[in-house]
Amino acid sequence: MIKSFLTFISKISLKNLISPISFIFLWIFLTIFNSYIHYGSFFTLKYTSNTFDKIQEKTLYENNKLSGKFKATEDNLGIVYIPIKDVVIALFSKQDILIFRIKESNQLGWLSENEYRSGIFYDQKVFPFGFPVIKDSVGKTYDFEIVSLRGNEKNAVTIDNISKIDAIYKFNPKEVILKNELQNFLTNKFFNSILDPYTIVSSLFFLLPLILYLFYIFYLKKHMTFVFKNIVYGVFILQFMIVDLRLVNLITIIFLLLLIFKIKIIRTYSIFYSFLLLFSALFFLFLNNDLAEKMLVCAYTLFTIGIIQQFVYTWKK
Repeated sequence: MIKSFLTFISKISLKNLISPISFIFLWIFLTIFNSYIHYGSFFTLKYTSNTFDKIQEKTLYENNKLSGKFKATEDNLGIVYIPIKDVVIALFSKQDILIFRIKESNQLGWLSENEYRSGIFYDQKVFPFGFPVIKDSVGKTYDFEIVSLRGNEKNAVTIDNISKIDAIYKFNPKEVILKNELQNFLTNKFFNSILDPYTIVSSLFFLLPLILYLFYIFYLKKHMTFVFKNIVYGVFILQFMIVDLRLVNLITIIFLLLLIFKIKIIRTYSIFYSFLLLFSALFFLFLNNDLAEKMLVCAYTLFTIGIIQQFVYTWKK
């Protein structure tokens, strides 16, 4: 492998650099874009604060409420994440209505109150309760409440144990730039991101194309092409299963097509995996409808790619 690396370095040229540089820019772009989609803006910071008292798991019935208190660690507090344990599914007209409200401790009036139907919490491990940005929040203590208006055994929401609060602090891009705080913000964003599990996992996932490409160039190209081709499709399928972003999926499809023609993967692979996903989706249809839907979309995409490969193959002949 070292010999292959030295050979590659000796033959390095602008042409050799195009692919790895493209994958690096893809990694950076998708990481930033995914952060923007997940948090609603790139100009956000996420910090965890300890609650003053540990909140025990609680099922909210009519007129029940859950209360908590935490200290903000930054200015521009705008979102609080609350862990959801369980939700009883009910028809829209029979769903519970929950009120989330927040205020500064020792103050009489609530800064914000919002209503949520219980159905929105379904399949959510944590839920982001948003409110107008509190600009001077750093170091201040805030009380929050979640109140049930008509909860019962047929529509109740259960809040999980809470000992720490994840909070999002949202910054105005114009203010950051005009106040010459962009460099300071980007430094905080970098350290904030490397401590955020979601950002780490998604960023590593978007780095896979570069890792696979380098692995292919230095080793698999001569030794295990068959295994590598299957790994390419495996990563592509995982991307569809995990990431639910249309633009990201489109970019991945384009890079898959480029990789397919670069390493000359035959159309049989695409067709095989499309039918494999199709039959798998029929099985998961009874277990997990969302996963089955993603499998069908991925199967259709791979089948379309197989048709494109067949068209190109026929055209070349």
